[in-house]
Amino acid sequence: MRLKQGVPIENNRAEVICFIRSPIRWGAKEAQWLSAKDGEKPDLNTRTNILRLLAAAELATARGCSLWLVEGWRIHSYERPNGTSVLLRGSAMGGMLLRALRREGLLDILPVLRLKPRSRCTVQEVDAFMAEAQVRGEVIAVAGPSCPSACRMARLFRRRHGIEVQSVSIAEKRAVLELLSNDKQKKLALKCFPSTQEQLINGVSEGVNWGLHLISELLRPVLGFSLELRLATKLRQDKAQS
Repeated sequence: MRLKQGVPIENNRAEVICFIRSPIRWGAKEAQWLSAKDGEKPDLNTRTNILRLLAAAELATARGCSLWLVEGWRIHSYERPNGTSVLLRGSAMGGMLLRALRREGLLDILPVLRLKPRSRCTVQEVDAFMAEAQVRGEVIAVAGPSCPSACRMARLFRRRHGIEVQSVSIAEKRAVLELLSNDKQKKLALKCFPSTQEQLINGVSEGVNWGLHLISELLRPVLGFSLELRLATKLRQDKAQS
């Protein structure tokens, strides 16, 4: 099924938002691994995104609602079949991964995607979402166990728009496996879960993001602006093509 952009869905009962963890690289080796052929195991960020997308797509499909992909701070690298590379923003990389999952028979139906290519951080993602979405029910955010994005989004939705956000974490294997609809999906999910060592390293790296968010919130009344928004905008002055 072709990915669509900006197509309204009638009678939405929910909106599902999937955070794309960055940065990742996707090429022939990663595609071979996804096809269960010989291939090097992708890094944790890539596997995390596959887990998030599987869970988010199943949630959106089950509810017959929209799936939104948000950008993240950094850009991604996609290696074309001819060996050249192109830089992709988070939503474009998420869409490409969804198409790869569909080709492998891992997703029966692709929900409609709403791509927001200009968002830089959670504040802008919330504003862009409210500008484009027609919220008629619950909002479900899919993220990782230590990722602060879903928590930030929930607070921003509540504070700015009075909307409650339900967060779905991919931390618990049992919960994720229960979301998935077939054995092929579950087999891939088990290959994507982080090792104990990767979980520890990931927790430390995300601690930096939590620290920046806390400092930004404490300084907001003094500075009159969001420090993390300024930093995100500066870091995202990239030349991504999609």
